[in-house]
Amino acid sequence: MSKPASTTLIGAFVVGALTLLVIGVMIFGSGTLLQKTYPFVMYFESSVTGLSVGSPVVFRGVKVGSVTDITLMGNPATMTLYISVHIRLEPETIQVNATNGPHRRDPYGNMKRLIEQGLRAQLQTQSFVTGQLQIGLDFFPERPAKYVGKGDTAEIPTIPTKLEELAQTLEKLPLEQLVHEVLNAVQGISQVVRDPEIKEVITALKNTAQNLELTVKHADERLGPVLANAEKALEDYGKLARDLDSKLGSLLSRGESAVDDYARLARDLNGQLGPLAKSLEATLEGARLALVNAEKTLGNAQSLTSRDSPLLREMMRSLDELKRATRAIRVFAEYLERHPEALVQGKGGQPRGR
Repeated sequence: MSKPASTTLIGAFVVGALTLLVIGVMIFGSGTLLQKTYPFVMYFESSVTGLSVGSPVVFRGVKVGSVTDITLMGNPATMTLYISVHIRLEPETIQVNATNGPHRRDPYGNMKRLIEQGLRAQLQTQSFVTGQLQIGLDFFPERPAKYVGKGDTAEIPTIPTKLEELAQTLEKLPLEQLVHEVLNAVQGISQVVRDPEIKEVITALKNTAQNLELTVKHADERLGPVLANAEKALEDYGKLARDLDSKLGSLLSRGESAVDDYARLARDLNGQLGPLAKSLEATLEGARLALVNAEKTLGNAQSLTSRDSPLLREMMRSLDELKRATRAIRVFAEYLERHPEALVQGKGGQPRGR
């Protein structure tokens, strides 16, 4: 007979298997099984090709959640279609540094405040090789919040990517009209290029260029000697300038010495003008006194030179005698001029022997 199975052994095996399962979930699932998450929804108008369930939700490169569901939602009233993407955020991945005391975790309230400050969701390329997408969260305060859902699940507003904005801009452009205008412009340019007059103008320009080249060549040949003479003249002018520079240097040195002499003379004159001015003042004072005395003397002379003045008569008599004496002296002087030896021998004397 076979031995019956031990229930204790079976129970231990089951407990061990469950324990290994829990440990595996915690290790390979990064603990998400026991971590509390919060659902949010966002709506996109463009294609979400490359986005799948499990795609990450990142905030500036940091994973904060993942995609849980992707559905298509239509609005019969407006005949518009939106792609609703449900996600679950993991607030535990965000560490809060509360400096004003304990901080209460309120994911939905905090998300509302962040949306008011400009938090928006956007499709981003996760890998250019595989074409996989992810949802990126970032702040775009200049973009207004646009809500689509009815409010059953907390919604995060979305914005188009740069490529989508470019595509929308191109869609608004009248491409067909622009293409026609470009074609018309090309046809006009083609007609202008094929115009015979344009060809004649081009030929004339070519001939003008050739003539100009020949003229420049002849001018270059003629300008050679002229340039040589100009160079020689420049050398002569340079030599003359150097000679003038050397002569001007000596002249300037002489001028500087002359200026020094004039400055010294001016200082000497300045030193002598003071005493000279004082002497001139004294001379003028003496002249003034002499003028006063002369006026007095002139008055006395007028009184003495009157016709009835005895002094005048005496003076007239003295003048007559002075005339006679002068006449005698002139006669004696004429005699001495004729007989200079009379100064030694006397008048009428004989010369003495030596």
